[in-house]
Amino acid sequence: MVSNEIFLKSSKGLLYLSIFPAIFLSALVWFSNNSIGIIIAHCFQIYFCAFLSFISGYLGSLEKSGDDDSFWKSSTLFVFLLLLIMITSLIIYITFSPAWSIGFSFTCIFCLRHYRFSKNFKDLFPASLRELINKISVMLCICLMVMLAYWLNPYTEPLKQLL
Repeated sequence: MVSNEIFLKSSKGLLYLSIFPAIFLSALVWFSNNSIGIIIAHCFQIYFCAFLSFISGYLGSLEKSGDDDSFWKSSTLFVFLLLLIMITSLIIYITFSPAWSIGFSFTCIFCLRHYRFSKNFKDLFPASLRELINKISVMLCICLMVMLAYWLNPYTEPLKQLL
């Protein structure tokens, strides 16, 4: 019981620490001048992709539990979707526009939040940790919306400065 509580507390701490740079960068972009804001926005995109790769790596490292294949299929699908979102987001970022990339990432993360996973996949985590993961995903969606608003800001027009 004690080790489960320690795992829960350390997981909460790590999740909050891992989302803090995204929150900090998405807020900092609004309090800087435009040339530095663009660099900060690029750093946010790099951190976002690294965050997705670490989350998918953690979920990919989970062991198959028992004979139930529904957990393994859900976990593999989730890891694959996170990696696909990350790679596609980077390709869109490099090829087209940062705004399209952030918009694509926001849409995918928002839809992934509402995807129905198997019961065994959800039962892998305690209820309080699932609630925390839900909070973190909401915070990540808010950060993505803030960054999308930055790229589409009609007053400073950071996209025109990239060209």
